[in-house]
Amino acid sequence: MSATNDSGPAALRDRLNSDGSLGTWVSLPSAEVAEIFAHCGFDWLLLDLQHGLSDRSSILNMIRALDAAGVPAIVRAPQNNSELLGWALDAGAAGVMAPLVGTPEQLRTVVSLCTYAPSGTRSWGPIRATMRGRGFPDDKDRPVVSMMLETREGVDNLESILEVDGLDMVFVGQSDLALDYGLKPGDGIRDPAHVARLQRIAKLCKDRGISCAVNCHGAQQLGLLRGFGYRHVTLLGDATIIRTAALELVASVRAVAGKA
Repeated sequence: MSATNDSGPAALRDRLNSDGSLGTWVSLPSAEVAEIFAHCGFDWLLLDLQHGLSDRSSILNMIRALDAAGVPAIVRAPQNNSELLGWALDAGAAGVMAPLVGTPEQLRTVVSLCTYAPSGTRSWGPIRATMRGRGFPDDKDRPVVSMMLETREGVDNLESILEVDGLDMVFVGQSDLALDYGLKPGDGIRDPAHVARLQRIAKLCKDRGISCAVNCHGAQQLGLLRGFGYRHVTLLGDATIIRTAALELVASVRAVAGKA
């Protein structure tokens, strides 16, 4: 898991086609936080416009910071429409992530919105992307298209979803997927039936040459997820990482202070 100094779609695709890559979620509306994380060794960062606290302006500044650091940005849109997906690509993101994809028809729409005519319906206007040499990408530099697999419907339709041309990565939303099967968000990985489901998802993606990623809570869980077949993971998220580090630091300092 190592990054090179390139933030474009081709570099991101290379990392997703490797034996393993590490990303994390950026949900706080801070280009400075994104910049700090970009220099921590992550291969790519997921900028969250769906559940995060960011707006377009803060996302744009994050993409700028990641470009300067040579770390590709994937933007998760809150909805799968031309305004949001197209805007992220026009702003210079290396790729987009579509939420709540449950059918091949929904994925075809996403791919079309990320592709110029005659193959797709993406509107022309790559304002900032042009500055980064991503205005009219060829096959090598086409945007990375990823989707969230987070519903029972999506799992039921996964085989047909994976047949859609233009999909680069499936990201398993463990919490929502567990909820859809009647489990608590953190319990899925301990449920045998759900574990079998996660393993099947990873195998189907591997068999079709599609990268498959999932969120990871730490080094110990990484071994478990790799055993399930996952080679690409996100490590928690910015808010959780910052809070965890602060709690550990405060606890260690108070422990020492208490002994002084």
